[in-house]
Amino acid sequence: AEEVKLLQEKMCHVANLLSWHAGWWEEQATHRAALAAPEEEGIQGYVKCQAALWRAMQDRFQEMW
Repeated sequence: AEEVKLLQEKMCHVANLLSWHAGWWEEQATHRAALAAPEEEGIQGYVKCQAALWRAMQDRFQEMW
């Protein structure tokens, strides 16, 4: 019983961490100095991809749990 409770707490921490990372990446899109259009487009694409990866991991783990 104690082990189950600890495992559930760890699972909650992991879900929160994954959500935090996704939010952090989304926030990075707004913390950039003015760049030329191609560089800005590349950074925005990378940021969106990273955020989507973290959200996908969070969603997948929650489906499994």
